[in-house]
Amino acid sequence: MRVAIASDVGDSGHKSAALAIAEAGAARGHQCQEFDPWPDGSVVADRVLFQMFRDYAARGLPCLPPVIELPGLWLEMAADLLPALTLPDVDALVGTHPWAAGILAELASRDGFGGMVMAVGTDFYPFPASAYPRVDIYTGVFPKPVLPPVQRPRMQPLGIPVRAGFAPGAALADRDVLLVTVGARAFVPLAEIVEFASALQRALPGAEVVMCTGRETSVSAVSDPRGAVDIRHGLADLSGLMRRARLVVSRPSGLTVAEALAAGCVPVLLPTDVPWEAEAARHLIYAGLAVALPATRPLDTETVAALWDDQNRIGAIVRAGTGWELHRSVGRIWDLIEAGRPELDPAAPLSPAEDELRTGYLTVLDEAQGTDPMPRTAAFLRQAMLDWYA
Repeated sequence: MRVAIASDVGDSGHKSAALAIAEAGAARGHQCQEFDPWPDGSVVADRVLFQMFRDYAARGLPCLPPVIELPGLWLEMAADLLPALTLPDVDALVGTHPWAAGILAELASRDGFGGMVMAVGTDFYPFPASAYPRVDIYTGVFPKPVLPPVQRPRMQPLGIPVRAGFAPGAALADRDVLLVTVGARAFVPLAEIVEFASALQRALPGAEVVMCTGRETSVSAVSDPRGAVDIRHGLADLSGLMRRARLVVSRPSGLTVAEALAAGCVPVLLPTDVPWEAEAARHLIYAGLAVALPATRPLDTETVAALWDDQNRIGAIVRAGTGWELHRSVGRIWDLIEAGRPELDPAAPLSPAEDELRTGYLTVLDEAQGTDPMPRTAAFLRQAMLDWYA
């Protein structure tokens, strides 16, 4: 098969997910190519769409203007981008960023593409982040009930795709690394992260604290003035470290957390004011998949130091994480791609409980149109129910 994969701008977890899909596809004998919908030299793409939220978060501002989350934004992006885009000669289209998936969906609709369009979720907030009529399959971890019953098979909780190296590693007793990751772009000032890592090394002399500053090498001047912490720059693959790590400190961003869980580590989540990261953190914590640091400054080392030796808690989180088998997610995604574009069954029955509620509420609203002091509201709600279950 020939598959085109679209992502976002710059180095990111979305790009890592795209690479994981491409590498797994190549191993299965498929041809994968990057499809970049973002125009070179676009200030809007480089400085606003993919940078605004980082700038607000890096300055500790509590409120991000919701302009990049407006529902109609992707339509305006598609109107700008589609005239310059040509549908590649492929069998399937895959987007690892919600906007990229939306653009692929519009391109497929415009050009009459008959193959599968898949939107791959790469974060732990509920999916799909946005729903597009032409997307055939959405994948992720926690499904969000935004699609009507007949279309629910389009949502597949397959996990987040990680590269082959992120698989369960050493036994807990043999894990001596405490990995502190900054991510593609730091939201907490690097100097503060260095001090946090240095304090952890002093508090846990038996641990090997390693700090990774992200894939970009422009921060290579960062160092620990005490010389206690091993700081590494520009690493694109943390699988070797994660297979030895007991704890991984990270933003609640999708790929680093997914890689940690796939490798059998416990994610320790840095505080964040980015709305979708905060939502992802809540779901991770509720599912017993991570531990959150308090939203205090300086960053709290006591929580991490206490967790380091808490084998019962660590074991419970590792079992919950490995139960998702995220190292197998990319294989499950390829199983669907290879199966081809799915056909939905409009006659698929509802569960007895949902069918009983649907029938009951439709009857109540039907009768209310003639007897209730709110007949217009009743008619509106009844039609909405009929449309939802159509």
